Amino acid sequence: MTDDIGAFVPGPRVRIEGRAGGPLAGLTFAAKDLFDVAGVPTGGGNHDWPTGRPIPAFDVRADEVMAVEQVLRQAQAKGKLGTFSPRVIAASMKAVLDDLLIQFTDDPSLDIETYGKELVALFERATKLDMHQVEE
Repeated sequence: MTDDIGAFVPGPRVRIEGRAGGPLAGLTFAAKDLFDVAGVPTGGGNHDWPTGRPIPAFDVRADEVMAVEQVLRQAQAKGKLGTFSPRVIAASMKAVLDDLLIQFTDDPSLDIETYGKELVALFERATKLDMHQVEE
């Protein structure tokens, strides 16, 4: 993949082969390095961020997202949450929490309490049980 517009930070390029026959088989795309991938520094788009930090030994993102996704699916099955994609919400939760850690590391004065309240409100709105679902 070429970088004709200077979108990539300096550093080595990583190529990870996808699953044969998967929905993205045969496609090439770039992904921001926000996610822990075994053997690859996690930089968050900042070439200085991985300096001095351990390189992940395994892919934690998939396990974390799957665990949250399972909890969301169980709550939906019990009628506690509305209609939404548990995978999308779980991946979104992981991404915003990872970003919070990066922001707080860069700015320790960050108001985590307000940030947390905003995130809770956002995910409550995204997952709430619709009133018309309750009546059915």
